[in-house]
Amino acid sequence: MPLHRTLTFYLGLFPLVILLWIWADSARNSTTWFRCQQPEQAFLVGSAGSNLGIGTLDLRPDAGHRRILTLTPGYGRIERYPLPDHKRGVFPSPTGPSLAFEAFRDLTVNVRRIPFWILAAAYLPLWLGAAAWQARVIRRRIAAQG
Repeated sequence: MPLHRTLTFYLGLFPLVILLWIWADSARNSTTWFRCQQPEQAFLVGSAGSNLGIGTLDLRPDAGHRRILTLTPGYGRIERYPLPDHKRGVFPSPTGPSLAFEAFRDLTVNVRRIPFWILAAAYLPLWLGAAAWQARVIRRRIAAQG
């Protein structure tokens, strides 16, 4: 039985198309979403430079001066913007996947970057293996029925 006749194959196409679309978009644009539960910390998820970025924004609570930035609890999106030409690429290097810097004197950004090609390389064998296993089970079931 061919793989394209299994439910796992068709269900796995949707995440693959989404992954490839985000990968292609992140090669040209940067988009970030954040969720803030506390006034001192926000959780970030974004895509830029063919990387998926996951991290946090931390405001130092011990800053003895007036805050430059305040975080309001809730959800938000940092608008899409085109990447400069020198930051565009489809296959970024997996070396140096983390990024940590102080954006302002009381704001620290910690981001773990994962290249999309690594996500695709991990997803494809799992998805195709599950589809092949399901096709084999169906084939054996049909053969047992005679």
